Amino acid sequence: MGTRVIIAGGGPAPCAAVLALRRRGVAVRLSLGADDRISLPLVLNEAAVGLLVDLSGGSAWLDQAHQLRRRVVRWGKEPARTVLEPAVSLPGAMLRERLLDIALRQLDAHDLLDDGADAAKWMRGYGNWLLYGDAGGAPSETQVERFGRRVMLSAEVALVRCAEPDICWMEGNANGWVFLAPVADGRAIVQASLPEPPSGCPAGALVASIASTRHIFRLVEALAGKVHVHCTAPALRRPLGGSRWLAIGNAAMSLDPVCGDGTAQALRSGLLAAAIIVTSQEGSDPRALIEHYDRRVARTFAAHLAACARLYDPAVFGAGWEREIAVLRQGADALAGASRAPLEFSLNEGWLVPIEPRA
Repeated sequence: MGTRVIIAGGGPAPCAAVLALRRRGVAVRLSLGADDRISLPLVLNEAAVGLLVDLSGGSAWLDQAHQLRRRVVRWGKEPARTVLEPAVSLPGAMLRERLLDIALRQLDAHDLLDDGADAAKWMRGYGNWLLYGDAGGAPSETQVERFGRRVMLSAEVALVRCAEPDICWMEGNANGWVFLAPVADGRAIVQASLPEPPSGCPAGALVASIASTRHIFRLVEALAGKVHVHCTAPALRRPLGGSRWLAIGNAAMSLDPVCGDGTAQALRSGLLAAAIIVTSQEGSDPRALIEHYDRRVARTFAAHLAACARLYDPAVFGAGWEREIAVLRQGADALAGASRAPLEFSLNEGWLVPIEPRA
């Protein structure tokens, strides 16, 4: 009996794992479950776009994306900096649908399990590896640690006529930061980060955040949709794997959008999980591979916490962010210490290759 994998979830990480495993001839069954997440527009940087193009075998899924060419950043009292940073914005639901459609083409009808199917039950009868890509279905013996309380308010807005459609803006203010990215001519997504949930009306809090900026407020004509509130404090599941199972994507960790790398990291976790499975087929010890995955993802998350702590400078964001910054620094130090042992493998063309010890 060959390797057979059950994957729970239909987001970027599960789809990346499906595509990588099928390229290696590994049998896969997919349990999509219910997708009740609010799907807001996404901004994908070059790294995420490159991964998606490679996975999908082309860029046809970009035909309805909105092209962004520059980012203007104004942090605190610093002068604005313009960065040539190609990116695209597109509806989150569109990305999920396009990527899932590509993944499903690699599967037969009987490989798609009923929505809400118990993935662990299916594994007992079919699979010998299980990938959890849906945070709601991860093993009960795991715990998720969240590093902070901060939230993001987001909504679509109508832009003034003079707004340039290929520039996104990011500004720090006394409450946090505000990000604006056009999604079409005359429309944009606005996101505002706060150190804790607003005490009053979310729409009023978002309008106040926009009004506190030095430039973005000049571009926004009016809110054009419902204001959504999301917890954006980073979170990490521990452990990330066990006997023949791994948590990937949203089930493994969630990242603060201030760094803009959430989609790319989700895709990477799916690819790394697939590499662990195909490498184990060749006789490598699954326990060592799972330990590598846990350490690799923990290191990535620790680096993310450290990067966030540097960006959330109290001199810029004020006393309201002191607790958030302290939690970030403590978490980064603890995780970096716990995962300091040398990595034993490196990823090479879809396989994990042992790293030779240095003489």
